[in-house]
Amino acid sequence: MRESVSLPAHDRLPFDVYLYILEQYSPIVSVSPSEVEKTFVACLQTGSSNLREAALMPRLWKPHYQARYTVFDVDNETSRKGADNNWQVMYRQRRLLDRRAQSLLNDVVVGLEREARVNEIIQTLSFDVWNIIVLEIQRVNPEILQQAKRDRMRMLFLSRTYWAKQILDAISRRAALKMWSELPTLNREPCLESHFAALSGFFSVPPTEISTTFTLLTSECRSYIPDLAKLREPATFPRNITLITAICKRICSFMSSRGFQVATGEFILKQSPPDLIYLREGAAYYSIWNHLPHTFLTTHRATLPVPLLYVFVCIARRLGIPALPVANDSKFFVHVPVNDDSAAGVYVDVCAGEVIDQLPDPPPFPKNVKSLLTHTSINIMSALALANGGMSAAESNSAKYVAYSLGSIIRKDHRSIDFLVDHIALFPLDARAVLQDTVAPLVSDPAHQWAILERCRACAVRDQREAD
Repeated sequence: MRESVSLPAHDRLPFDVYLYILEQYSPIVSVSPSEVEKTFVACLQTGSSNLREAALMPRLWKPHYQARYTVFDVDNETSRKGADNNWQVMYRQRRLLDRRAQSLLNDVVVGLEREARVNEIIQTLSFDVWNIIVLEIQRVNPEILQQAKRDRMRMLFLSRTYWAKQILDAISRRAALKMWSELPTLNREPCLESHFAALSGFFSVPPTEISTTFTLLTSECRSYIPDLAKLREPATFPRNITLITAICKRICSFMSSRGFQVATGEFILKQSPPDLIYLREGAAYYSIWNHLPHTFLTTHRATLPVPLLYVFVCIARRLGIPALPVANDSKFFVHVPVNDDSAAGVYVDVCAGEVIDQLPDPPPFPKNVKSLLTHTSINIMSALALANGGMSAAESNSAKYVAYSLGSIIRKDHRSIDFLVDHIALFPLDARAVLQDTVAPLVSDPAHQWAILERCRACAVRDQREAD
């Protein structure tokens, strides 16, 4: 059924039968068009109107779209969905983007106008081609390399994987920096969940992955709280302090049952080499992984106060509870207001995992996204200085990139800008697409702005020389 055919009348089946048959195909995700995709396309070209109409049905394409495209630009995806969610049209649109990305990647590999091609993928196509680039990376495996008959072919495979990985990383870093760069001029409180999710973008984790993790956690938590149904409509949140207190206690209990708690630990010195500090086995307080959502939501749930605050607030908000991050001089809390008095309401000690009965002393003050990210960037640098064990050089460089970026954008710290300018040389695609277009416009000091632009020019000259 791969070719365009015109079926005779006696071979035509009812529309419902054709649709039922086509719905039996399970999604197959591959870098090249799969047999299922070829079959569906052939059905669209057939002479049978019933078969063609069945192949056009949006519901037929929905599972295939959702299996293939798990990452996307949120605004673009909203526009594609429109009012009717036509999954067949959406699938076709994304496949066209896939082919464009693959064509651009071909040019990047051979060095044809590499800078322009890279920038189009990173800046224009962005997360909409994330999945196809991942498939390009996965395409090359030891078996493929072994089958390659010539050394030149092996080098092309390896080069394609290298550039695909570099592009993928640059897409997520640029998206994170672009989001953070809007914080100084934003006239509303930004989304806590997405701005913290961007931290993981420096480790090739797209924001949709963090969102999916929270969706699963919230679903589990929802079934864990029998009183939640009493909230009914989140938009008409009840001013019932007894109910709110009970729900907050259940969220604390749920988080504890899933392993979310404060990490503890102490340092020991490793004798060889003697200048390295390692954490005692099982101790994780100063681990860099405590600061990154993709790890503290999964493998490192014994973590720090700010991540615990983040997890509680994000889950509570998804449940319709207007939780707010607050802190005093010594501790972080979650505050859920229940009336017009901003100080009244329910307070949660996220470290102890419990609701407290009275207003904390001294009274806490609000912690906005900028202050929490600033706190995190300082903690990341402390973690790198104190306990760099357990990280590869690439991971350590990515963690420094996070801290330098936040220091440059949010704190306007001159030392962070200097470090970032020097550090960017380790990331070959970031000079133009990330540093020059995203960070440089935010730097007010002319000397620092000149240094950034000069480093970008030097990187461009180096890349062109290597391409030639």
